Amino acid sequence: MIRIFSLWTIDGAQYFDDDDDRWEVYLLFERDDRVHHDGSRSKYTSVGYCTVYRFFAPPQHIRLRISQFLMYPPYQKRGYGRVLLNGIYQHCYSRPEITEVPVEDPSPQFQRLRDMVDLLNIYSDGSFTPDMVSDTIPAQVMDAIQRKRKLWRGQIRRCYEIHRLRFTPVDDIEAFTNYRLWIKKRIFKEVASLVCARHLEVLNGC
Repeated sequence: MIRIFSLWTIDGAQYFDDDDDRWEVYLLFERDDRVHHDGSRSKYTSVGYCTVYRFFAPPQHIRLRISQFLMYPPYQKRGYGRVLLNGIYQHCYSRPEITEVPVEDPSPQFQRLRDMVDLLNIYSDGSFTPDMVSDTIPAQVMDAIQRKRKLWRGQIRRCYEIHRLRFTPVDDIEAFTNYRLWIKKRIFKEVASLVCARHLEVLNGC
């Protein structure tokens, strides 16, 4: 029954195939310990869910890709999304066969949530420090974050961009200009890659 909510609230959402055992579903409930009119306690209310899909990652690992992530409207913007995402992460950390937790086509709202959760987790590990404001992430830092937090390297770099912005003084014209140029260089590289890929598609279609 929960599958229908995604059709109402997520653009382009489709039913996941519950006959495919590679799908996993994580549910989040709110527990109410007040005494209710019928004398019962600990009433549970569903507040959201997430679907993930297991992909084979050679030679003997899997990538657990987040597909649909939904908090029901009355429970949005109340911190439940952070709780659910961290819960999924904690479960993945306990499964050594999982090497990475990517996300399928994240919406802007989910990307903001993901950025916040990932960056706070990285800070809790002490991996990013205020003096880290260079153009590159040390290889040993990148590898350590990827092993522990099972993040895609592109997501780690995104978190580093946010971290560097936080510790780049706005009133330091030279430092802030260098930061902007660094970001532009990354964007131009990505756009050039997309344009080249598009040209190849057109040529192959001829």
